[in-house]
Amino acid sequence: MVKTIHAASLTGSFAEASENLSVLAEAEISANRIGRLVTRIGTERMAEVQKQALEFEALPLPARKTSPVEITPELACVQCDGGRLQIRDRLNRGDQAKDSKSTFWRESKVGALIKMTGKVYDHDPCPEIPRIFVDPRRMSRLTREIKGFSGDRGEPAKNEADPDGSKETSQLKLIEPNELHADVRPEPLVRSVIATTQNMSEFGRLLAGQAYSRGFMAATKKAFVCDGMACNWKLQEKYFPHFTPILDFVHAICYVYHAAIGGAATAQAWERYCQWAQLLWSGETEALLKKMKLHQAEIGLPESADSDSSPRQLLADAIRYVTNQQSRMKYAEYRRLGLPSTSAPIESTIKQVSRRVKGTEKFWSVNADPMLQLRADMISETTHMDNFWSQRSENLSSFTHYKMAG
Repeated sequence: MVKTIHAASLTGSFAEASENLSVLAEAEISANRIGRLVTRIGTERMAEVQKQALEFEALPLPARKTSPVEITPELACVQCDGGRLQIRDRLNRGDQAKDSKSTFWRESKVGALIKMTGKVYDHDPCPEIPRIFVDPRRMSRLTREIKGFSGDRGEPAKNEADPDGSKETSQLKLIEPNELHADVRPEPLVRSVIATTQNMSEFGRLLAGQAYSRGFMAATKKAFVCDGMACNWKLQEKYFPHFTPILDFVHAICYVYHAAIGGAATAQAWERYCQWAQLLWSGETEALLKKMKLHQAEIGLPESADSDSSPRQLLADAIRYVTNQQSRMKYAEYRRLGLPSTSAPIESTIKQVSRRVKGTEKFWSVNADPMLQLRADMISETTHMDNFWSQRSENLSSFTHYKMAG
């Protein structure tokens, strides 16, 4: 059974898992049987995670900041984001087929709870922005890769001689930035993962229950890192209020990049971006907003005829974004305290989860959440599944077996 669940969680489909088990384990198990087993075992694991959440909620408020384990993390980091998968609702399938605007795509909620270690400094260990964020070609690629910035978001103009639109800026003399050395960044040690299709409130409960069970609530330093979606910060305020809220720096720099470049990678625009990027890196949001508003006074406010990718609209969006997220953008202070400032771990986790559940040919129904749970367990670096199998074996062996009457 352990090998079957492992194969089902690892491979791209139940049919592929069946084939692998036949070749590698010499076990003939049909794809349908594997699917039923995934539903059963995944549901049992979901019940365990739900129990953790209920036990956490039953605690009085002071006790929620304690730890049920002996060794608490030096640095506890919680990150969350959304993935995608297709779910076929059998009850509403007829109505869904009639509606041309409807889709089977649904959002999955994924959380990563990462035990880390990070140094504390008496000053900012990396005051100058790293080279990657002031490299024209790398920034152009980065903004296309980040979710929410793909497509027409005011990308710099391209031409055949300079496909990344940075020919002029490559001639600009800039202060040589430092690289962010690995020993400055917090080091991830152990990660566990939560994944579900349930709403944000239920997801928050599950995430908090898991965090408490690992001693995160009593950690010396605590960080909650994610992008700027309002639902993420509501979750943080409700379930992780004593964690330091940190806006992912990469999302922030993408807004600043588009606002400064304004669709044309001229030398003047690139110089403006480098100045704004340094202010953002230093956490000097007041000075950044001042410069952005001065530029807005030059080019004007967005008009009704402006598209979403017009320079004026991009600048207005960036000003609004920085204003709303200002309290979560103290990046120099985060580096001094040894806290993480990017959501790269959850981005990687989303890709690992999606590798199993996402695909134009993949449709889920009753086993969507069980599969998400088992996939999350598989990519976790904790002993949750080992403990589950051990306890399950003990529970099964405790039953009394009777012989059939002759």
